[in-house]
Amino acid sequence: IIKNQPIIFNESIDTCSTDTNYYTQIVDNTDTTQFQIGLEVCVLASQLLPDPNFSASTDFTLGANWNISANQLCKTAGVATGMFVNYLFTPAIYYKVELVVDSISLGGFDVYIDTILVGQINGTGTYTFYGFSLTGDSSVDIVSTLADATICISSLTAYEIDTAFEIDFYETNGTYIGQITYAGSPQYFAFSEDSLTVSVKWSDVGIADECAYMVITDPCDGVTTYTSNNLKVGDYSNACPETLLINACNDENGLGFIFNGSDFSPRLRLQGKLKQAKYTGERIIEEDSSGKKRVIYYNRRKSKNLVADLLPEYIHDFLSTLVGYDRFYINGVEYVVEDDEYNVTYDDSQDNVGSITLGVGEKTQLIRNVNCSDVENSCTLAPNYLLQADGLTQFITLTTGELIEIN
Repeated sequence: IIKNQPIIFNESIDTCSTDTNYYTQIVDNTDTTQFQIGLEVCVLASQLLPDPNFSASTDFTLGANWNISANQLCKTAGVATGMFVNYLFTPAIYYKVELVVDSISLGGFDVYIDTILVGQINGTGTYTFYGFSLTGDSSVDIVSTLADATICISSLTAYEIDTAFEIDFYETNGTYIGQITYAGSPQYFAFSEDSLTVSVKWSDVGIADECAYMVITDPCDGVTTYTSNNLKVGDYSNACPETLLINACNDENGLGFIFNGSDFSPRLRLQGKLKQAKYTGERIIEEDSSGKKRVIYYNRRKSKNLVADLLPEYIHDFLSTLVGYDRFYINGVEYVVEDDEYNVTYDDSQDNVGSITLGVGEKTQLIRNVNCSDVENSCTLAPNYLLQADGLTQFITLTTGELIEIN
């Protein structure tokens, strides 16, 4: 179970805590709730490859310049070819492959599962790669990227990652609602590296206007379960007070999550406001020899306070990380956090429930003026002023001060 996301399972829930029971997370009927969990090889899973420490060449197909000797698989300089293990993976199974590289020089090596590139080797050390076997007509392939590349590997192992995940849904009174599984509904599950991202689109799974929670069953034993926090699914399109949908995104893996290839964007709907606009600006003023001033550069940014009351600790755990994300969105608009710190104001009556005021601003703002020349545009400041006297009509043009008489 990965921490610091808007959905928690078991470990942070204290059924005796009024602080936790006070808060029920809201979810619109049209929302998609995402959470990510880490993947591990089951304790009783067996290593699959027939000769993981290269005792002989029997179980490998070796290209030119590849050889096995003294419990090492090595490629010498020469033709850029590859090798693969004589073990056919099973289609639609997710695998973990690990290599120990003792030496490498003059280039890199690509690692494939069923012709699908799952990783690259560019130095010594232990490498771990994950991927599906799509067709079952191949296995682990290691291919040099340059003809003169050399490498020696002392260990090559493969394990199956159990993908028999089940997510059950219950009403908060314990009534069973339904289930999604990877086998039956793979569209809700995304495997990437050592993570599984689950995307629950509430309108698709048939849950609307209900208070519910989710239960994950551990696929390794089929018995151990993990229970989520409560979710109040309903129509919040015209809610008062208004609701804000916040979701975060990162350009690289980080903050404990796998973003590459997972489409993971943790999101949270909460009752809150964007208010109390603030403006910061920068300008340069120039004064010429006649005493005339002008603005030669001006730039302004606008920010507001993101305000939300009485949130439990696990929600603060997520919201506090917005300071470190590459970007995040409020109701679909991209924002950045203007504050360097995330501070919580706690309610004296509830020890772990607190409120926030966090400065945020739209990421892209361009309110700027750059004055590059002395040419002044003639701007009409006000309508021309009309005078009437002695049968004459006179106009004073306020831009030039010129008096025009009309008989």
